[in-house]
Amino acid sequence: MALYDAARKAITAHMQANGYRATNRLGAHQAAGLYAEATLGAGTAVSDVRAFDRMRRVRNRSEYDQQPITERLLSTDRQHAQQIVATVEAALPPRPPAR
Repeated sequence: MALYDAARKAITAHMQANGYRATNRLGAHQAAGLYAEATLGAGTAVSDVRAFDRMRRVRNRSEYDQQPITERLLSTDRQHAQQIVATVEAALPPRPPAR
């Protein structure tokens, strides 16, 4: 699910910006969620960060067990993913100007 991947990649970018490295071992996606809860799970993003683990499980079931994803769930998860990306974007240092 692309929404989940966007949120996960944003969290991974936050990890890297703060000196942490995401691995590609078993449990890496869950570890990203735990990191997000510890570092981003405050303020207005708390419910969105908490939804990340559910999104991870839904994504897993949809890819490996071929469980369909409802339109309602997509709409909800779009909001969560957008908020996670926005939260990470606000927390990262500004980019240097392009040359």
